Amino acid sequence: MADVNMILERLKRLAEYVEFLNRKRSLSRDEFLQDQQSQLAVERALQVAIQIIIDIASHLLATTSNETPKDYSDAIIKLARIGVIPTTFAKRIAPMPRFRNVLVHQYIEVDLSRVYRNLQDDLDDFAEFARYINAWLDQQNLNSTELQA
Repeated sequence: MADVNMILERLKRLAEYVEFLNRKRSLSRDEFLQDQQSQLAVERALQVAIQIIIDIASHLLATTSNETPKDYSDAIIKLARIGVIPTTFAKRIAPMPRFRNVLVHQYIEVDLSRVYRNLQDDLDDFAEFARYINAWLDQQNLNSTELQA
Protein backbone atom coordinates (compact mmCIF):
# COMPACT_ATOMS: atom_id res chain seq x y z
CA MET A 1 0.00 0.00 0.00
CA ALA A 2 1.20 3.49 -0.83
CA ASP A 3 2.58 5.60 2.01
CA VAL A 4 0.21 8.54 1.74
CA ASN A 5 2.06 10.63 4.32
CA MET A 6 5.30 10.27 2.36
CA ILE A 7 3.57 11.27 -0.86
CA LEU A 8 1.78 14.25 0.69
CA GLU A 9 4.97 15.46 2.36
CA ARG A 10 6.78 15.34 -0.96
CA LEU A 11 3.93 17.14 -2.71
CA LYS A 12 4.11 19.83 -0.04
CA ARG A 13 7.85 20.19 -0.63
CA LEU A 14 7.26 20.22 -4.40
CA ALA A 15 4.85 23.13 -3.96
CA GLU A 16 7.51 25.03 -2.02
CA TYR A 17 10.11 24.51 -4.73
CA VAL A 18 7.66 25.49 -7.47
CA GLU A 19 6.76 28.64 -5.56
CA PHE A 20 10.47 29.53 -5.34
CA LEU A 21 11.01 28.78 -9.03
CA ASN A 22 7.99 30.87 -9.99
CA ARG A 23 9.60 33.85 -8.28
CA LYS A 24 12.77 33.28 -10.30
CA ARG A 25 10.74 33.20 -13.53
CA SER A 26 10.63 37.00 -13.47
CA LEU A 27 14.35 37.18 -14.28
CA SER A 28 15.14 38.04 -17.87
CA ARG A 29 17.38 35.62 -19.70
CA ASP A 30 20.29 38.07 -19.46
CA GLU A 31 19.70 38.66 -15.74
CA PHE A 32 19.66 34.91 -15.15
CA LEU A 33 22.80 34.26 -17.19
CA GLN A 34 24.68 36.96 -15.27
CA ASP A 35 23.55 35.94 -11.77
CA GLN A 36 25.42 32.88 -10.55
CA GLN A 37 23.49 32.77 -7.28
CA SER A 38 20.19 32.53 -9.16
CA GLN A 39 21.64 29.95 -11.53
CA LEU A 40 22.75 27.71 -8.68
CA ALA A 41 19.49 28.15 -6.78
CA VAL A 42 17.36 27.37 -9.84
CA GLU A 43 19.48 24.35 -10.76
CA ARG A 44 19.13 22.95 -7.24
CA ALA A 45 15.39 23.65 -7.04
CA LEU A 46 14.79 21.99 -10.41
CA GLN A 47 16.94 19.03 -9.37
CA VAL A 48 14.97 18.48 -6.16
CA ALA A 49 11.58 19.05 -7.80
CA ILE A 50 12.40 16.43 -10.42
CA GLN A 51 13.70 14.08 -7.71
CA ILE A 52 10.36 14.40 -5.93
CA ILE A 53 8.57 13.27 -9.09
CA ILE A 54 11.00 10.35 -9.38
CA ASP A 55 10.50 9.40 -5.72
CA ILE A 56 6.71 9.46 -5.96
CA ALA A 57 6.69 7.53 -9.24
CA SER A 58 9.08 4.90 -7.90
CA HIS A 59 7.13 4.56 -4.67
CA LEU A 60 3.76 4.18 -6.38
CA LEU A 61 5.11 1.58 -8.78
CA ALA A 62 6.75 -0.39 -5.98
CA THR A 63 3.71 -0.35 -3.71
CA THR A 64 0.77 -0.58 -6.11
CA SER A 65 1.90 -2.54 -9.15
CA ASN A 66 4.11 -5.27 -10.51
CA GLU A 67 5.73 -2.83 -12.93
CA THR A 68 9.52 -2.67 -12.82
CA PRO A 69 10.91 0.38 -14.57
CA LYS A 70 14.22 0.15 -16.37
CA ASP A 71 15.10 3.73 -15.37
CA TYR A 72 13.53 6.85 -13.87
CA SER A 73 12.06 8.04 -17.16
CA ASP A 74 10.44 4.65 -17.59
CA ALA A 75 9.01 4.93 -14.07
CA ILE A 76 7.09 7.99 -15.20
CA ILE A 77 5.84 6.19 -18.32
CA LYS A 78 4.73 3.24 -16.20
CA LEU A 79 2.73 5.59 -13.95
CA ALA A 80 0.54 6.15 -17.00
CA ARG A 81 0.33 2.42 -17.64
CA ILE A 82 -1.14 1.87 -14.15
CA GLY A 83 -3.55 4.80 -14.56
CA VAL A 84 -2.00 7.37 -12.23
CA ILE A 85 -1.24 10.00 -14.88
CA PRO A 86 -2.34 10.37 -18.52
CA THR A 87 -0.08 8.87 -21.18
CA THR A 88 0.38 12.16 -23.05
CA PHE A 89 1.48 13.88 -19.85
CA ALA A 90 3.82 11.00 -18.95
CA LYS A 91 5.49 11.22 -22.36
CA ARG A 92 5.91 14.98 -21.95
CA ILE A 93 7.61 14.79 -18.54
CA ALA A 94 9.53 11.52 -19.04
CA PRO A 95 12.69 13.44 -20.08
CA MET A 96 12.82 15.20 -16.68
CA PRO A 97 15.01 12.55 -15.00
CA ARG A 98 17.59 12.86 -17.78
CA PHE A 99 17.75 16.61 -17.17
CA ARG A 100 18.12 15.94 -13.44
CA ASN A 101 21.01 13.60 -14.23
CA VAL A 102 22.72 16.38 -16.17
CA LEU A 103 22.33 18.70 -13.18
CA VAL A 104 23.66 16.08 -10.77
CA HIS A 105 26.36 14.30 -12.75
CA GLN A 106 27.38 16.63 -15.57
CA TYR A 107 27.32 19.86 -13.62
CA ILE A 108 30.45 21.12 -15.39
CA GLU A 109 28.62 21.02 -18.73
CA VAL A 110 25.20 22.41 -17.73
CA ASP A 111 23.70 24.53 -20.49
CA LEU A 112 22.38 27.55 -18.60
CA SER A 113 20.19 28.52 -21.53
CA ARG A 114 18.47 25.14 -21.19
CA VAL A 115 18.06 25.66 -17.44
CA TYR A 116 16.46 29.05 -18.12
CA ARG A 117 14.22 27.57 -20.82
CA ASN A 118 13.04 24.87 -18.39
CA LEU A 119 12.43 27.54 -15.76
CA GLN A 120 10.28 29.51 -18.17
CA ASP A 121 8.50 26.68 -19.99
CA ASP A 122 8.16 23.63 -17.75
CA LEU A 123 7.15 24.72 -14.25
CA ASP A 124 3.47 24.07 -14.86
CA ASP A 125 4.29 20.39 -15.31
CA PHE A 126 5.17 20.11 -11.62
CA ALA A 127 1.79 21.50 -10.53
CA GLU A 128 0.03 19.29 -13.05
CA PHE A 129 1.85 16.24 -11.68
CA ALA A 130 0.71 17.16 -8.16
CA ARG A 131 -2.89 17.48 -9.36
CA TYR A 132 -2.78 14.04 -10.97
CA ILE A 133 -1.27 12.46 -7.86
CA ASN A 134 -3.89 14.09 -5.63
CA ALA A 135 -6.65 12.95 -7.99
CA TRP A 136 -5.29 9.40 -7.93
CA LEU A 137 -5.12 9.46 -4.13
CA ASP A 138 -8.73 10.66 -4.07
CA GLN A 139 -9.78 7.84 -6.42
CA GLN A 140 -8.11 5.37 -4.09
CA ASN A 141 -9.78 7.03 -1.08
CA LEU A 142 -6.32 7.73 0.32
CA ASN A 143 -6.16 11.52 0.21
CA SER A 144 -7.29 13.16 3.42
CA THR A 145 -5.56 16.49 2.82
CA GLU A 146 -5.04 17.61 -0.74
CA LEU A 147 -1.84 19.54 -1.36
CA GLN A 148 -1.16 21.51 -4.50
CA ALA A 149 2.12 22.40 -6.15
